[in-house]
Amino acid sequence: MQILPALRLHRLHRTSEFCCCSTSGCGKFVVPLSSSDVCSSVQVSRHEVRGVLLVVLLPSICSVCPDREPGLQPWLPGHSEEHHVTIGSGQNVLLTASATVHSIQILNGGKLVVADSNRPILLRTRSILVGNGGGLHVGSPDCPYRGNFTISLFGRLDSGEDAHAYFGRKFLGVARGGTLEIHGRPKLSWTFLNATLHPGGPPPELPAAAELGEPRRPGARDPPGQRGVLQADRFDTHRSQDESRRLAEFVGRLEAGLIVVMLVNDEASKNLEESARGGCPSWGVDTSREDSWTFIVKKGDPSSAVEDHSLYGGVRALPQAKSVAVFESRSGKRFRVTASSQWLQEAEWSDCSPLDIQAQTVDGVPSNQTGDVIHKNDKNYGFVCLNRDQPHGSCHNYRVRFLCGKEVQPRAFVSVDTLSGDSILELADEPLGWESGDRVVVASSDFSMHQAEEFTLMPCPQCSEHQVKVKGQARFVHLGGLVDGWTCGRRWAC
Repeated sequence: MQILPALRLHRLHRTSEFCCCSTSGCGKFVVPLSSSDVCSSVQVSRHEVRGVLLVVLLPSICSVCPDREPGLQPWLPGHSEEHHVTIGSGQNVLLTASATVHSIQILNGGKLVVADSNRPILLRTRSILVGNGGGLHVGSPDCPYRGNFTISLFGRLDSGEDAHAYFGRKFLGVARGGTLEIHGRPKLSWTFLNATLHPGGPPPELPAAAELGEPRRPGARDPPGQRGVLQADRFDTHRSQDESRRLAEFVGRLEAGLIVVMLVNDEASKNLEESARGGCPSWGVDTSREDSWTFIVKKGDPSSAVEDHSLYGGVRALPQAKSVAVFESRSGKRFRVTASSQWLQEAEWSDCSPLDIQAQTVDGVPSNQTGDVIHKNDKNYGFVCLNRDQPHGSCHNYRVRFLCGKEVQPRAFVSVDTLSGDSILELADEPLGWESGDRVVVASSDFSMHQAEEFTLMPCPQCSEHQVKVKGQARFVHLGGLVDGWTCGRRWAC
């Protein structure tokens, strides 16, 4: 038998795979270790007997998870707010289930270890004192706690309980000689928003198409009511072919996948060229001067197109065209886009060719409630009350007004409604260790810290590595990403 004293041991990975090298060559072997055992060093001896290579591993220093250490006794104190607990010398106990006690003292070498269980463990108590060689252990550096453990301190200041001279009445305190170790899994503590989080619920209506100004520059902040609107403009394709070409250029610059909404509430086909018709050949064809038309499409996806057309029928049959389409964002959030175009006739009470008549006494009593016999009450004839027709001999004093119609005006609007009750957060970093049920706080983007909001994480199989889904929707705007040319949350604080 030959013993080779010069061996070098190299650990290749966190798995139990090592490479053993000597002057006569190298061999690789795998050491079967349990997931709870992490060895810091290994001694290796190599023996060669009749051509057979024998490798012996002798663990020298191993770290075991705290809840798997030998000698621990299961501890199930139950639930009693009057139970005073002292864990002292020679007592090494393992908490395996939720419990409620009055107080816990871990002293004189006693040890309380929390089991790493698949079930949540809630420990309710007024106080925990660790000192004089005692220890409270939840996981370890080499074996982080993976379960769900909560310490909940209860009690009132005016309860009359005796207070600790240093820590008071309700506390988790570590005195001289005490040890408190709590080691959980690595978890990202904070990060930046990579995209602005907008308030939930439907935004206000967008401005009428006739009121939209020049296209907004890329990166400009969305004004109230224009969440997600990148650009908006108007084109008078009835008046000029130049407007038709400008429309074609406008649509041509848009990226595939963007949602395009078009509205018409007047004749738009007179100078509309083929280059501007694109994927909507029915637009502006065979329409009268006051027809209404709406069109919604995701650019590059003709199958997503929806449109509506309403013929003008005069002031007594005002047309309305309304298109509705539901889309899904990259993050899986569903939202509805509504486009409406119509002619409206407003009205006011004045002297004119009336639409209606209204009569009441000078005291504000409607004519039909005075008890008078009304001779005439007609918008075309007027209002007449004759004294001779009244049982009491005279009419009340009346005042009369007429409802007059204004000129018919076009009106167009677009609205966006969020259909999902949840929100997707775009993060600058991968949310390492974040899990469903965790709670996160989104800081305020305003001077008021009251706009900070708390959310609960939800499962999100479709989320990317930098996205998380939270329950509910924001009540305030939380800026992130590029806003007005500034990178919020990255280089500059916004």
